[in-house]
Amino acid sequence: EDGTTFQRAYVEGKLGGANVVAGRYNAYFGDGYVYDTRADAVEASYKFGNVKATAFYGKATDAGYMATDDMGDYKAIELSTELAGLDVMAGYADFTDMLNTGSGIDNAIWWAQVGKSFGDVSVKATYLKGDMEAPGVDKKAIKEYTGDDDGYAFAVNYKGAKASEPGTWGLFANYWNQGGQTYVAHTTDANWFNYHGFKGYGIGANYTLAQNIVATVVYYDTEAKGVVAADEAREDEILWTEVVFTF
Repeated sequence: EDGTTFQRAYVEGKLGGANVVAGRYNAYFGDGYVYDTRADAVEASYKFGNVKATAFYGKATDAGYMATDDMGDYKAIELSTELAGLDVMAGYADFTDMLNTGSGIDNAIWWAQVGKSFGDVSVKATYLKGDMEAPGVDKKAIKEYTGDDDGYAFAVNYKGAKASEPGTWGLFANYWNQGGQTYVAHTTDANWFNYHGFKGYGIGANYTLAQNIVATVVYYDTEAKGVVAADEAREDEILWTEVVFTF
């Protein structure tokens, strides 16, 4: 079958003081702990003083481990600001008819995050809560399958490679303990075990080999939280490496 499939095709610009993105692009909210992959969507961001508000609306796609490319429609809002020396962010997303149109599988996710920088070191702590509903399935069964309806994540970064400055480098570490109701398309390259939920960690480093050439290596160790089928792995280790060229 002949045809062309686009991963990215979108427009971005200012509209009435707001920054707007529309089309098929990489949508990102909840610091990627909720969603970080392509979507057919529109989003608009606006600053009210030191508060940034972003509204999202679209169709979620490509959950990664699912045998479907239709993860339902979503609408979301996210607020971020600096408060008492802390970077604070909170948001809410509502997904409907996940997996296929008319499925009746819905999930509402909210999150809150606090971050702080100490010189070259930055830390972030995030809490997430989901509320998944599926026709004919009670909340207890959903919670057992997904491993939980809430979760948290921690991130620590030291320095960081800058593409424009050869020889710069950074170290980072992450820890996740998230029920499967707290995410749709997680940002990590670790195994997040579909909607079974997962917990584990990742540690890595990046280094600028030459101007606009950055190498990264990360080790991940994660395991499923919820019920999995007998033939499904409960644990996974991944060594992730990449070299990124920018122009």
